[in-house]
Amino acid sequence: MATAKHSPTRARPRRPNRESQALRDKAIDSLILAVELFNRPSDRGRRCGVLIWLDHAFEMLMKAALIYRGHPIRVKGQPKTFSSETCLRRILDQGDLRFITEDQANLLRALNTLRDGEQHHYVEVAEESLYLLAQGSFSAFRAIYREVFEDDLRSHLPERVLPISTMPPEDLESVFQHEVEAVRKLLQPGTRRRYQALARLKSLAIIEGALEGEVDPPTDYALGKLAEEVRANRAFEDMFPGVAALEITATGTGPSLDLQIVKKGGMPVSFSNEILDEEGPTPVLAIRRVNELGFYCFGRNDLADKTGLSQPRTSAVIWHLNLKSDDTCFKQIPIGKSTHERYSQAALARIREAIDADDLDEIWRRYQLRRKHADR
Repeated sequence: MATAKHSPTRARPRRPNRESQALRDKAIDSLILAVELFNRPSDRGRRCGVLIWLDHAFEMLMKAALIYRGHPIRVKGQPKTFSSETCLRRILDQGDLRFITEDQANLLRALNTLRDGEQHHYVEVAEESLYLLAQGSFSAFRAIYREVFEDDLRSHLPERVLPISTMPPEDLESVFQHEVEAVRKLLQPGTRRRYQALARLKSLAIIEGALEGEVDPPTDYALGKLAEEVRANRAFEDMFPGVAALEITATGTGPSLDLQIVKKGGMPVSFSNEILDEEGPTPVLAIRRVNELGFYCFGRNDLADKTGLSQPRTSAVIWHLNLKSDDTCFKQIPIGKSTHERYSQAALARIREAIDADDLDEIWRRYQLRRKHADR
């Protein structure tokens, strides 16, 4: 997978930016800490620490790169900077800014959701999966750093820092199938290890969800349904079509090892620019929607609960973003004699970005004015 090509229209800062340099230093510090934790002899807190520091490294790297390219990382007048997902969407949305590929974006989303699960609840990542995430993240960080800053990351690493590994697995699918088999054994009657099984299954479901652009971990109900499918020996590629469409590419050795997780050629998985917002198209992975209620999994009130907005204000943001005109975000689904308005994970991501970036009071004011004019 090639990195994004240099663009002659790329925005450059007129003078060195201290904020960008400080964030770049923090990104490298976090990456080194992740490498150090991965290679430590003790397993106590190791996996959680690796995910936390890798995720932080990419957040700082994206913010440093945005500033370096002359783009803001916060709404003017607001103290909070953009979330990782908002930064990623802005990078993917703008042609002159884009320096992250779709495969790298999938990796970053999976990493962020796994980190959230480890930091705020519980998720069990298999050692093989942790290796793939760690080595893949190291390679992606180096490629992005080189693309944006035209600098070799290795010149900023102390000599004692080792690469993540020099012996990557050759077959990605077998790694995940092995994990599914381990989950199946934990779910056998009488083992009393269902909680551990669901924790391991959760990591696979998070990676699968990231390939569909989802930023939230699976619900307990979804995990329970998936566990039943595992027990019923359902085919791996039917349960995880996105994961089954990935493969490992690895070149080089030692510190130059470049491991990437990319889509297989010829698989029925493709990227499309169908999600639109005020700043342009956002690439998402288009996967067959076998279960539409699974894809459009939220009602309006569910979106309100997940974003912390009131239900009326959620309706206002939906109107502001025109989500009902976007079939990747909204669909009316008949159930029995009734028709229900349902929203997707993409809609949830759009609303969260609006909360970070837009003036919600102004959106609410315009929404109320619209309703008053409609009532006349």
